[in-house]
Amino acid sequence: MTGFVGTALARSFLKRNCEVYGISRADFSKGPAHLSSLVSQSDVVINLAGATILKRWTSRWKKEIFTSRIDSTHAIVEAIKLLPEAQRPDQLLSASAIGFYHAEGVHDEMNYQEGKGFLAETCREWENAALKALDEGVAVKILRFGLILGNTGGAFPRMLKIFKFGFGGRIGSGKQGFPFIHILDLVDAVQFLVNYPKASGVYNLVAPDKITNNDFTLELGRILKRPTFFRVPAFLLKIVYGEGASVLTKGPFVHPAMLLSFGFNFRYPDINLALQDLCGKTI
Repeated sequence: MTGFVGTALARSFLKRNCEVYGISRADFSKGPAHLSSLVSQSDVVINLAGATILKRWTSRWKKEIFTSRIDSTHAIVEAIKLLPEAQRPDQLLSASAIGFYHAEGVHDEMNYQEGKGFLAETCREWENAALKALDEGVAVKILRFGLILGNTGGAFPRMLKIFKFGFGGRIGSGKQGFPFIHILDLVDAVQFLVNYPKASGVYNLVAPDKITNNDFTLELGRILKRPTFFRVPAFLLKIVYGEGASVLTKGPFVHPAMLLSFGFNFRYPDINLALQDLCGKTI
């Protein structure tokens, strides 16, 4: 596995003496039979494929965001179908995102309002593609990620640099929800769910702390002892990211009800603990 999340997960599984096989973009281009041969070696398949959404959403890039997620997920499910039942993986854990939810309100896995627009539609198609593996006797777990905070990838290192220079500030109104998860909690949550092999369903991978973008801004500024009076106007983000600016200027409040009901314990359940840990490793 590669990338920020994939690398963290691979290290975690290797520490537990598991064998880890990565599936590259080249593997997807070699056809379903080749993909089947890779999938047949695994008890658990974790699907994290998808182009970044933090880029200007031209029509061409929106197509890339969509197809990189849906096509790869379809390919994995088709590869599973080609295998005899005895060789199929027990579980498919497939990434999704909190973009599934409506941008307003508080949502958990049982009580929610679906979002509208491109990102929500992408998440729905992405999840539906993965859920087809249920028909093949494979347990499917949909992982709806919030903003993943870590020092080795994602958006946090860039945000941290801006805040350290004293240019940190809220985005837009700052009132939008800011569902986050520390990378170590994400890794722990995936390991936790793998240990429940038959527990198909949707899981919000976010910390239980319900905060706004402004709460995050003030806390990071306080920990770094830097001012946070700057504000990034929504119109400026619209110029830079186009329609994709909505990812930054809007955000639902999301609760990890399923993980908590299973007894999962977060190492970093609130933003203070998460930022203290991450900034303590970088200051």
